[in-house]
Amino acid sequence: MIAINQETVASIQREFFTDLENQRKTALRKLIDLENSGFKMNKKERDYLSAIIRLFEKPSLLLIEPKEIETLKARIGPIPPSSGKTKKLKEEILERLGYKSLRRIFYPRYFERVGIKTCVYCNSILTVSTVQNGNLFSSRFDVDHYHAKDLFPFLSIFPFNLYPSCAPCNRKKSKSTSLMFDLYSTDVNKISKSVFTFKLDKGSIGKYLLTKDSNDLKFEFGPVGNDFQHSFGIEAIYNTQKDVIEELIAKSQMYDAYNRQALKNSFSKLDLHPNLYLRTLVGTYIKESEIHKRPMSKFTQDIAKQLGLI
Repeated sequence: MIAINQETVASIQREFFTDLENQRKTALRKLIDLENSGFKMNKKERDYLSAIIRLFEKPSLLLIEPKEIETLKARIGPIPPSSGKTKKLKEEILERLGYKSLRRIFYPRYFERVGIKTCVYCNSILTVSTVQNGNLFSSRFDVDHYHAKDLFPFLSIFPFNLYPSCAPCNRKKSKSTSLMFDLYSTDVNKISKSVFTFKLDKGSIGKYLLTKDSNDLKFEFGPVGNDFQHSFGIEAIYNTQKDVIEELIAKSQMYDAYNRQALKNSFSKLDLHPNLYLRTLVGTYIKESEIHKRPMSKFTQDIAKQLGLI
């Protein structure tokens, strides 16, 4: 729902330089093994694999930025059609690049450092899921590939091609041909303010105060006809969360300007971050640039602003 600073992410990627280089080198070795394994390929498939091997010989390859990824996508192109073997070349490439193991081992650490914990599309669900191995549980990140791994498997482990998302949005995104959303950007306007807004109908607030029935609360997700609403059914998701609006209305009535100042003064005595009192009051982060840190932050922020809490 909002882009994040591409330059900041690039600097974080440099912190993981050793990890990313080891991933590249391991992938290169395994791709070469595939080329020499006797795996049956037609000429187009063999040429495609050779092109990927030459690509992975380039140091710092996984650190390249989105525009460079676009160039590679155009240069190498989609994987050629399978020749009908039991195991497809696409599956072999994905296996050797180690995408599945990276979801469990590397991406939880990486995306935690980047500061993305929620689905970048719906912002309603954590992107972390658990995997059980015997009696042990580990976390893994669900990610959507901006350039689909089914068509461009060689891009499956490029960090700037990865968009953390929940499983439902990932499936819906795969079926969408119209959605264009750049998660990583250098545009100050895109990283400071989202183009999307949840707007609570003012008339419904008055009706709710009379009936105390949350079904009377109405909101819309704008701009009208946006790709996010069409692709992910955002209003349908958040219509199940009207209790959040109820709590914010109650807080707006309990905490007028005087009481908010009193709360702020209480927090100042605890030597805590000055913005923490508002996060405590609202129940989430208060900057739009931080909505990726907690589920439903965008929804909560927009309603809280409309009610005068922040």
